[in-house]
Amino acid sequence: MGLAGGIPDYVTSTTLKFGRERGIKFIFGSGIGEVPARFKEKYPDFQYLPADNYNNLVLHPKDPKAKYYTKRYNEELIKDFGTDHLYYLTMYPEALPGDSPEEQLEYKVVGATKGIDFMLEVNPQAKFVMNAWDFLSHPGFWTPERVSAYLGSLQKDAIHVLHDDGFYLKREHFYQKYNYYEGLAWAIGIMHSYAGDDQLHDDIPRMIRDVQKAAGDPNSTNLIGFFLVPELTTRRCCSGI
Repeated sequence: MGLAGGIPDYVTSTTLKFGRERGIKFIFGSGIGEVPARFKEKYPDFQYLPADNYNNLVLHPKDPKAKYYTKRYNEELIKDFGTDHLYYLTMYPEALPGDSPEEQLEYKVVGATKGIDFMLEVNPQAKFVMNAWDFLSHPGFWTPERVSAYLGSLQKDAIHVLHDDGFYLKREHFYQKYNYYEGLAWAIGIMHSYAGDDQLHDDIPRMIRDVQKAAGDPNSTNLIGFFLVPELTTRRCCSGI
């Protein structure tokens, strides 16, 4: 199986080769602590996080086995497909494992900081791409104070860019709410396609004005680019775009 479920390795390899020959860099999922669904049947005594929204099985970030399997997976990934040194880092997306806000924040912080450490052992040149959608999926939890504590716990020089997925979709300027992402490099993210619908749509003049406003904001000193967020493979309906 290739990088995406059900896609053969040779298709993945051909796609990567085609893109790299044209200067395109690929972001790999780092799979920090993630294991197959049947893994728990064989290793029931390992420490696992509570099930997330997608029923993913994830080892507790403090369990030494999380480091072992994360490293093994990514070593094999690099051996099979090479690397552009970019990895996706959004811990437990759209989920808040834990029984209290304090525990939930700790899981996110420990998962991200240990995940970065794991990956830097595998690939010392690794840089990480984050997204802000996780903050928007649970706005009641992700107060500016918690976002500040979370982002402040990360190695800034390890973060390549954080993309603000909700910039257009949510019609709010979250980069201002979250203090311009605490000094991290960030990019404006636009979800331009969804469920097979990939044409330009909605209020394009307003989008242009909003992008210009963000770029002209004197506090946007770390705004470095524009990020397209396609979700062409999903079958879900997305209203309001």
